[in-house]
Order: sequence, then C-alpha cells, then structure tokens
Amino acid sequence: MLRQRFSPGLRWLPFLALAAILSTTGLAPQTAAADKLDELDCSLKLVPADAGFYAAFLRNKEQIDAIAQSNAWAKLKEMPVLKMGLAMAQIQAANPETPLGKVKLFLDDPTNQELVALLKDMISDEIFVYGGQGTGDFFALAQEVQNSTRFAPLLAQLDDEGLDIEETRQQLALSVLAENLDRNWVPEMVVGFRINDTANAQQHLAELEELITARVGEQEKLKGKLEKKKVDGAEYLTLTLDGEMLPWSKFPTEKLKELEENEGDADKVIAKLKKTKLVMAIGLRDKYLLMSVGASTEPLAKLSQGKRLIERKELKPLARHADKRLTSISYLSKAMAEQMMLGADDIDELKDTAEQLLSETKLSDEQQEKILDGVAELAADIKKYLPQSAPIMSYSFLTGKGIEGYQYNWAGQPLLDGSKPLTLLEHVGGNPMLAVVTRSKSSVEQYDLTAKWVRKALGYVQEFAVPQMDEDDRAEYEKVTKQIFPLLERIDKINREKLIPATADGQSALVIDRKLKSKQIYKGMPKSDEPLPVVEPAVVVGLSDEALFREALKEYKAVFDDLVKAVRTINPKAVPEDYTIPEPEKIETESGDIFGYKLPKHCKMDKRVFPNLGIGDGVAVVSASQKHSERLLTETPLKVGGVLKKTDRPMAVAVVVNCQAMFSLIRPWVDYGIGLYAESDNDGAGMQAAMVKSQVDTVFDVLGVFRKYTSRTYLQKGAVVTHSLLEVQDIESSEE
Repeated sequence: MLRQRFSPGLRWLPFLALAAILSTTGLAPQTAAADKLDELDCSLKLVPADAGFYAAFLRNKEQIDAIAQSNAWAKLKEMPVLKMGLAMAQIQAANPETPLGKVKLFLDDPTNQELVALLKDMISDEIFVYGGQGTGDFFALAQEVQNSTRFAPLLAQLDDEGLDIEETRQQLALSVLAENLDRNWVPEMVVGFRINDTANAQQHLAELEELITARVGEQEKLKGKLEKKKVDGAEYLTLTLDGEMLPWSKFPTEKLKELEENEGDADKVIAKLKKTKLVMAIGLRDKYLLMSVGASTEPLAKLSQGKRLIERKELKPLARHADKRLTSISYLSKAMAEQMMLGADDIDELKDTAEQLLSETKLSDEQQEKILDGVAELAADIKKYLPQSAPIMSYSFLTGKGIEGYQYNWAGQPLLDGSKPLTLLEHVGGNPMLAVVTRSKSSVEQYDLTAKWVRKALGYVQEFAVPQMDEDDRAEYEKVTKQIFPLLERIDKINREKLIPATADGQSALVIDRKLKSKQIYKGMPKSDEPLPVVEPAVVVGLSDEALFREALKEYKAVFDDLVKAVRTINPKAVPEDYTIPEPEKIETESGDIFGYKLPKHCKMDKRVFPNLGIGDGVAVVSASQKHSERLLTETPLKVGGVLKKTDRPMAVAVVVNCQAMFSLIRPWVDYGIGLYAESDNDGAGMQAAMVKSQVDTVFDVLGVFRKYTSRTYLQKGAVVTHSLLEVQDIESSEE
C-alpha cells in the first residue's frame, strides 16, 4: 500500500528559531573550531554506519537560555493573560490536593531534587535517537496495515451483501500481516541523553532498578524477565516480554478465523505474535544515558562497533561546518528511504489493490482483465518518474543572523532543472512577501503521457460505464461528448504545438504580495479608518517564445467561443442567444501588454481588483491587479539577501518568506476586527477590545523576532542540496 513520505530535512527550524535571538548579542558561547568530523563531540561518533536513521538535537540548554534571556520572552511574560495564568497556577500549586500541588510537593521534596537535576541534565546538552534498518521495515509494515484498512468502506459498498466496515478493516489488516510474516514486527531504536553528572544518573538508575524489581516480583508472568546485562562493557537493566505472555485463552481466536481471507491466516499471525520478543533496556554508557527497544539488545551492542555513521561519505558535507554551533544533525539511509517513501513496490501493490476492488464489481472477467492490463501499463509509466531511493542528510547551526541549514538528498528529482540561474527571480517584485521560483524539465513527452491516460480513462468510461446507463442518460452523454470531445482535441493540439514550446524555459513562480491597500476592498464590509493591506496572489511563467504564446492564447479564445456555442446546443436555455465571450481589455505598459476583465458591479469589489494576464519580454503573469502585474513584468533585482544574495548561480528552486511583511499584512486586519467589536452593542465591548488589543500587540511584537526565511536548491555532485537561512533578531528592550 502507499506509504507516507518521510524526510528529516530541517522541519524543526521554527521550533529552534527563538534560540538564535541572542546570537548577535554574544551571550551564547562559541565552541572551538573543528577541522575534522571526528573531532565533533556528539553521539554521531557512536552510531553504526548501517543505521536506518539518526537525529540529534544539540545545544538545547544554550538555546533555552537564549530564549529565557531575550527581550522577546521578557515582553511575553508581561502579557496580562500570561500573568493571570501564572497566578492561577501558583494558587493551584499551593493546594496539595490539586494535581499541580502534588507536583510541587514532589519537586520541593529534598529527596527529589537530585532527580529533578537529572531530568534537567538529560535535556540540557544533547538528545539523540537512532534506529536500525529493521525500524524502517516495522514502520513501513504498520503503514501498509493502516493503508489497507482505508479501502474497507469502498469494499463494503461494492459488495452486494453490504459488508460490515469494521470487520472488513480487520480482515484487510489480518491479510496484510499474514502476507508479511518475515517482516520486522518490532522496531529497533535507541534514545540517548548526554549526561554531565554521571554519578547522579547512576544513583537514580539503581533506585529505578529497585522499584521495578519490586513491581515485577508481584507479577508471576514477569518472573525472570528482568535482569541486568552487560553489553559492550556497559551494564543495562533489561525487561524481556514475549507474545506467549498475552492472555491467549481469553483471545477471540475463532472470531479472528472468521475474518480470514485465506485459510490459516489467523493461526500464522498468532504464531508469529507468540514468538515475537520485545526487549527494553536502560543504562549508562560513558556520558550517555541510553534507552533501547527491540527484539534484543543488539542496537546497543552496535554502538561504536565496526564502521561508524560518521565515516559514511554522506556525512562528509558536514565537515565544512563542523566548527559551527550545530543545533541538529539528521540522516536517513537509502534502505530506510526505500521502505518509507513511495517506490516501485508501492505502485505494484496498487495493482494488487485494484485487482481486489475489481473482483467485487459486476464487470466480466474479460473486462476486469482489460482494466488490470491498463493499471499495469499506468504503473510502468509512473515508475519512470519516481525518484530513486537514496540517503538524505541534513544539519543546522546557529549564526549571527539566525539558523542556517543544509539538506543533501541523493535521490535526486527527475523533473527539477538546476542547470541555469533562475532569471524569474528578477520578476517577483524585488522584495515580495512570499515567492517560490522553480525550473522544471518540461517536454511534449511528459504531456503526451498525461494526455494518453486522459484518453484511456475516457475510453474506459465509454466501454464500461456507458453501457450500464439507461437509455436517456446514454443519449444525454452522447449528445454532450459529440460537442465537447472535438474541443478537447483542439485544446490538446494547442497545448502540444503552441503552449509547451512557448513555455519550454521551464521556469514558474508563485508570488504573494501585499502592496495593494484599501479602506473597503469589499463594499459589503464597514470602511476602515486606515487603508488595509490586501493579499495579492500571482503566478509568473517564463516564456521561450512570446509570439507562440500569444498565438496559443488566441486559439484558446476561439475554443472557448465555440464552447459557448456547444453548451447552447446541448441546452439552449443554459446560455442566452446573444451572449459571446467579450474581448479582454488591453492595457499597454512599458513592460508589456496586460489583458484583463473588469469585475461586474454586483461583485462589490474594489475596482482595482482586475483579474488579468500580462505578457512581457520572456515572461507572462497572471494576477488580480494591474499594478501587481506591472511590477512583476518589470525586471527588478531581488533585494531579500540571505542565501539569495547572489542570484546569478545555477538553481532549481528559490524560496523567499518575508515574515515581517506577512505580520504587517495580518496585524492591521486583526486590529480592524478588534475595532469593529469595540463599536458593537455588547456590554463592556470597548474595555474588552482594549485588553485584547494590548495582548495582540504584544504577540505581534514578539513574532517580530522572525525576520525572513530564504532558501535555494541546487544540484551538486549527484545530490539535490537545499541551503536555508531563517533570520531571527531579538526585539528592542522596552527600557531602551
């Protein structure tokens, strides 16, 4: 079944961002530079080379302290709602009968102070997690089971007798498990915490052992399951559980057998469960407190044994930034990527699913076989464009501007083109609120593949669905297709012969800005005292042949004119006899021609809202206002800085997110809404609005620490590399 995509990437950057606010103040200590990866003092040196995945979070206390000492945090703490919440928490904590009070009693107990110190120690420096290759197999199997159950409602509808959906889910899950008895049913993972006070950790491990031993002794089934083991010189407390311990006498085995798709499935799954072991371990190894789970203690035994992950070639790019203040490192192996990502095997499984679904229909064997042949052909076509499974590595670090990061994906992206600079970066308005610019490989071959399957789908409808219609519906269908299909053929020809060659440049961009301002963008809303910024979306496309593009537009217009006639033929009442699609208004500017339609008066929108298409030298723009199109048609150097300071380098993707511009768009609208509430007839609305306004202002001031995000994606020695920078800066102190 389809598996969810997994990419370590830099997805945690927003959560680490505030930690960089003091990076410009000098309060965060600098680490000594390292010339070699092996000089890194972190868990990366422990993890074996065959790890399925690895993720480490570093300098946690440094980041927490940076937040705690920042002006932004100080201002946030002054919020009345936060002060009120803290006051209520203190009242609760003073009452020993409340949950919070019990927590306070526990924390205040001198005998627990060392435990609290240990917990702080565990999260202060480094937290890491690594999984063996079997972990990916476990998660992939779990995903297959989940995905299989999604087809239960569809199967229930296809069945004449009306299957029970819940039982169908159980049957599908049982079937998947029975087919995968050789897979890993238990993950192999180790979680580690770097410890500074190892003596304190050892003491609490001894206390934990005493507590667990007492509890285990009370359970007959657990006797002999708890023991201390030495693994590679370190001592661990281990608890071994197995499927035999489950209360099988109370298990509804017969009910499970009734759900079997194939005889014996239930017995196979139960036998597998009974043999399955789960071993949990905890112990101290040098300066790391380690916890593991797996079918054995092998994940612990493999630490520092043989070739290490740090020695793999995929980690070599990290060396150039090994002397930075690293905040995260992550790695996903090729084998695990293959297990977790959509691949050829998943496409083949879709064929099996299609066969199962078709078996529940009333189609003949011959018809089912023909459809399955089509599914197999579609699967083969899709596989051509699937990225190959390959390792992914990423890391991030604190800089004087914020958090910088790199991701290396060796799987590649077949449709990305990073061979040239992205010239459309000069057609996003200079400093947009948001811009995503890409260059992809487009070709008639790819378009033909899409057109091929559209035709095949229509053919299946014609062959299998139409004969099932009653006489009236069939006549209506044939009437519609007689008018519409020739138009689709004309559009197909325009696409292939005009549009695709005209846009062969391959560049496109999504641009969102907020320079249009209006006191009343929609006439149905109350006027604001000050003009409010309005979201301005636009799509920009690079042109290789402007003349050919204009020809394509003229031919599309002719097709749509004929579409109106076709609709009138199908249903004379649907379109007035004298109606034709009007010619667009043409506006000539210094940067190009703009074609658009003014909105009807009954839309009640600001007259500057003008859906249009602009065509300039090597670029086409679709936007909602004339001014926006003019800005985008005009060549303007990008002025966002960050990792896009230089735009003359080859790139496949470039991203700009101006956080401050985004907040400056949202904030006036929030103030506008608060103002409307203040003027309402609700009792005390003015006072409540004032209180809310004060707190909203504080929130937006604090959000102001996020300045800008930029990233560029390029191709380098077989890898797709994404270099990103989230710029963060502390707000000014209220005392300044």
